[in-house]
Amino acid sequence: MKFIGTEGEKISGKFTLVYVKQVPDPYSYVSNTRLNFVAEGGEKVMLTTKAKILSEFILDSEYYNGYFSTKYAIGKTFDLEFVVKKHLQYGDFKTTIVKNAKLIENISEVA
Repeated sequence: MKFIGTEGEKISGKFTLVYVKQVPDPYSYVSNTRLNFVAEGGEKVMLTTKAKILSEFILDSEYYNGYFSTKYAIGKTFDLEFVVKKHLQYGDFKTTIVKNAKLIENISEVA
């Protein structure tokens, strides 16, 4: 497994959404959303954001029994552009942390 890009580099390509998790933001009352993607070459990419781009990864949202439930497009492939923030390694596990995500095209909808 390897990293994708170098720090500060703008990268683009096809990425598959594999995991989504809400994480608390210690500086705000609004939580961040952590999205994990896998690139075509198998590289792992993580984006933590609360930006407008999140709506591009949502399939359905509903309000049920006093709780808001969101279903994300897990398994779908997107054509995305990022800026590499940093690289993390824990043992053999390598992840590229990215920022400033931009959706170029939703591949699953085009096909």
